[in-house]
Amino acid sequence: MEFSCFNRKALILVTVLCNFIMVSSLEVGFYSQTCPNAESIVSTVVQEAFSTEQSVAAKLLRLHFHDCFVEGCDGSILIDSGDDQEKNALGHQGLEGFNSNGPSYEVSTGRSSIQLLRSKFQKKGLTDKDLVLLSAAHTIGTTACFFMQERLYEFPPHGGSDPSINPAFLPDLKSMCPKGGNSERLPLDPGSERIFDDHILRNIKNGLGVMQSDARLFNDSVTKRIIDAYVGIANIGSKALFNRDFAAAVVKMGLIGVKSGSDGEIRPWCWGSLFQVVADILESLQISNSRDIIIPGNVDDRMTRDGENFVQPLPLSRRKYLANYLGCAQGKVGRLQLLELAKQYPDKVATDPFPLDAFAAVDHKEAGKTLLESADLKFKGPDKLESEDYFQHLHNAKFCLAPRGESSWSLRFYEFFFVECVPVILSDQIELPFQNIIDYKKISIKWPSTRIGPQLLEYLESIPDKYKEEMIAHGRQVMCLFVYAPESELCTAIKGILRELQRKVRLFHQSTETFWLHCGAVRLEEAQLAQYGGTFLSVSSLEVGFYNKTCPDAESIVTSVVSEAFSKNPALAPKLLRLHFHDCFVERCDGSILVEGDNAEKNAVAHQGLDGFDVIKKAKAKLEKACPSTVSCSGIVALAARDAVFWSHGPFYEVPTGRRDGLISNISHADGFPSVDDSIKLLVSKFVEKGLTDKELVVLAAGAHTIGTTACFFMLRRLYEFPSHGGADPSINPSLLPRLKSKCPRGGIMQRLPLDWNGEKEFDNHIFHNIKRGYGLLESDAGLCNDSASKPLIDAYDEDPRAFYTDFTAAMVRMGSIGVKTGSEGNIRRICNVFN
Repeated sequence: MEFSCFNRKALILVTVLCNFIMVSSLEVGFYSQTCPNAESIVSTVVQEAFSTEQSVAAKLLRLHFHDCFVEGCDGSILIDSGDDQEKNALGHQGLEGFNSNGPSYEVSTGRSSIQLLRSKFQKKGLTDKDLVLLSAAHTIGTTACFFMQERLYEFPPHGGSDPSINPAFLPDLKSMCPKGGNSERLPLDPGSERIFDDHILRNIKNGLGVMQSDARLFNDSVTKRIIDAYVGIANIGSKALFNRDFAAAVVKMGLIGVKSGSDGEIRPWCWGSLFQVVADILESLQISNSRDIIIPGNVDDRMTRDGENFVQPLPLSRRKYLANYLGCAQGKVGRLQLLELAKQYPDKVATDPFPLDAFAAVDHKEAGKTLLESADLKFKGPDKLESEDYFQHLHNAKFCLAPRGESSWSLRFYEFFFVECVPVILSDQIELPFQNIIDYKKISIKWPSTRIGPQLLEYLESIPDKYKEEMIAHGRQVMCLFVYAPESELCTAIKGILRELQRKVRLFHQSTETFWLHCGAVRLEEAQLAQYGGTFLSVSSLEVGFYNKTCPDAESIVTSVVSEAFSKNPALAPKLLRLHFHDCFVERCDGSILVEGDNAEKNAVAHQGLDGFDVIKKAKAKLEKACPSTVSCSGIVALAARDAVFWSHGPFYEVPTGRRDGLISNISHADGFPSVDDSIKLLVSKFVEKGLTDKELVVLAAGAHTIGTTACFFMLRRLYEFPSHGGADPSINPSLLPRLKSKCPRGGIMQRLPLDWNGEKEFDNHIFHNIKRGYGLLESDAGLCNDSASKPLIDAYDEDPRAFYTDFTAAMVRMGSIGVKTGSEGNIRRICNVFN
């Protein structure tokens, strides 16, 4: 659990509160373990702001009150990404404290009757006593004269001034707030507006209450007795009692409808949705959303919660319309054509509860079957179509039409997926996000905007439900990329955007130790070159985007296959990463690990348990259909490993392509493969043979173990027969050892353990933390902490995830270029598991 934007401090109340005041999941010191400095950080920021501007205290107090009285204390008042956000309501105008600066705050509740105020407080589970105490928050702060004009000059029903104002006070008020003077400001608690105390209650009793709502508290028999009780006590006792009761009332208010547990979310940024935050960041970096990368639109949050959308999809058989278009005409040709298309059937208009005129065309061949629903709607003003109504209409159609608007971009395109309505794009120049990940041909239809007419409806009607269901199913798999979800989610719009940005990075610019040589008169032996941190990487014929001309969709095809497989089985990610490592360390990144046969390389003991072959096979079949004999199997393995890392929350990196497949796959060639039982010295020598350094040993051999599992078979020696000691390896953390033995009993070889204890599902630097504290499972990983060369790297990567990501991606590129076959070497296999 992280520190939220709206929790500050809570007290557990023994008092029985109304049903919607939830205390079971709130506690004092909730963040003491997950974020121990949370409260002190907030206090420091507030204290700093207060030292600069004391009026910020009243603003922050009012901000909390306004937040709790709308959606329940959930930080909704802070959101500013949209015209229809809560903070833009008239009742919230003048709120400040979002950035701890700005003008003094205004109070807009001056004319509420006590009966109405009492009713509003009771609906929130608050009492008359709470009403008095929370109104007493006016002991600090100011209000604009705008809110005093009626009370001073036009008090109903007789006009003139409110007779409850103390006559001695009235001239001062009028001098500070002349008639028509709206911008001047008054202290809410005259004589004590900068000190939080019970002085406001004395002012109210003496007719010096500025706000009409405050003054009326003394005209109500119940609230008058409460004010008298506080004012009647001796000064010292009064202040102590008031402070205690006020604190309890604020805590009680702070529990109104709170979200806890799995309710709501922890926003990374308080001021807006993740969509708005991303857009702001991109703008600050001078990255254009339309020119540099395309980002998805921000769909209503109430429609993007898995299984909890406020409008659920309907089965196709229950949908009323074949197709619909809901939107404003705005004088746009395509939109007007859709409205006219619906009008072509004037005698067959279906009735529908639209707020404005709506037209629905009915198929004349089949009575009762509505063909097209189309309406020119209002999305602003008193007649606007509310969000829930809009989605209710969307989910009643099999196809949803998306014509061009002010630009080729369209938010409605993304909305369609969440009601499982097949999008029909009627915008010729539209550009869609993540085209290297998503195959839009599988999830939508694109129809020429110049041919909007009856032929479009005839075509849509001719598509069998079977194919509609297939498109909906494919859309269901990828729509997570259109959701601005928290970082903890495996698939989000943020991850897709980061991938698009990272695609612009060329990792060779970051690699200072990689050398590559062309043919020449002088040739260094590999071992000699390795001494300088280099290797004979045949990258002169490898390049990023190698297939751009010969097979432009090559990488996106591989990515779509991997993303589809990952969505069904996230455990495939470490398997695809391991497959690439095993391929490169034998016949050198040539796809030889894929070949089947009794004597094939994949049958070696070191390769047992390898998986992910079906993913490579599926990607190859699609590539052969799109670009026969063009993309190598070894290239697919390298690209799939890259995508597997990314979909596991890891970094994205460019893969130089152009490899060709090998012609040999021999089981004996895997004899020298690195083993989990190898000493660090032996592992170093095996990596040096491939031209890789100590650093690359750490990031590839240990860092890659941050995801995935291992069989107990590889742990038995370490748990029960460790050399020279017998028994268990003494470097295993004693608190972990019993758990390992319970999961891997002596002789139990098939059970599996997470390689990165408690962190095996996410690609991050957590593995290094585990290795440092004796939680590294494999002997080869644990040994790195005992090696003078690798231990500083373990420490560095544990402290700095960015350093790990940078070095890991550079190492993957280097490893993926080991002795590759290019040009006329090898060939392009048509089927990956069989030689041509």
